Amino acid sequence: AWQLAEAKWGASNPNTAGLAFNAAWSAALSGKSAERIDAARRAVELTTSARDAFTLQEAQFLLAYAEYFATPLADRDRAAPKLAIAALPVEGTWTIISSSTPC
Repeated sequence: AWQLAEAKWGASNPNTAGLAFNAAWSAALSGKSAERIDAARRAVELTTSARDAFTLQEAQFLLAYAEYFATPLADRDRAAPKLAIAALPVEGTWTIISSSTPC
């Protein structure tokens, strides 16, 4: 959807940026982040047009996450520091929901 939106609305449209970011998150949540590195890269590139939909740090974390899972298992120890560094600026924005927390 984000690629179609970009073709129709252009890269400066905030919806285009949001759709790229959402595509990267959806892939991450479904365990397929390595398959959507393209969406994560594009979300980083489109951050300036996102208009407060997401931050550069959030997009950079998604990209590092996708790249980590695209890395062969044998090499993930070397890739882990980059993911950890990318998580630092955004980790304070995460909320942990436990099974005892009502939804």
